[in-house]
Amino acid sequence: MTRAGLSCLCLLLAAGCGPAPPAATGSRAKLDRFEFRVDELSDLAAYLADVDRGRLRVAPPVDWHTAARAQDYLVRFVLYPGLDNPLPRITVEARDSEAAPAADREATLHQLEGMATAVEQSEPQAHDIGLLILGEVPCLRYIVPRTFRAGERSYRGEREVLITLANRRVYSVTLDVYAGKLDDYRADAFAVMAGLKFLQPQTEAAGEPAAEAESETKQEADGARPATADH
Repeated sequence: MTRAGLSCLCLLLAAGCGPAPPAATGSRAKLDRFEFRVDELSDLAAYLADVDRGRLRVAPPVDWHTAARAQDYLVRFVLYPGLDNPLPRITVEARDSEAAPAADREATLHQLEGMATAVEQSEPQAHDIGLLILGEVPCLRYIVPRTFRAGERSYRGEREVLITLANRRVYSVTLDVYAGKLDDYRADAFAVMAGLKFLQPQTEAAGEPAAEAESETKQEADGARPATADH
């Protein structure tokens, strides 16, 4: 995607994805919805080996690097490996969902819209809550301010979260950046979400496949140190 194209994407979102005001009846107003084709987003590099016990395939944006594995996420991409605070970063996470699988994209969007209230309750500072269709992937999007810490240093930042549903799982793609830098990397995170490939789960012993762990830790994980976010 060109820099001009990215600027247009950011202007579009800024113009129409502000927080939705409450309806006069006290129910939530309908969320704004925007759709982006894959060719409007950043290019992706090669897909990693099977992730989430064979239920997911995911690829980093071109020029991003795969960080070392950790227990609290499926995979993480960083643009500048080896720094004390590797922002920007894109993190892919998953958890089980009790929601029944949706029959089609519109049904999934309806389920995601129903999650907006839970987001507002758990993240009081959340704003720009809306629905996106990225390629063929429907998702709920919101932004929250964050303070990130690495060692003795702290950084004022922002977090943009994309959530989708598949195979009775809630998947999220989270972009963490320094304050004011979301526009610079939004198309990269959107591309990761648009590129997710959901597969039928494999039958495996506890833990991730060994081949997956080897593949991801070998891909330029050297020195990528975690930064934590204050909540």
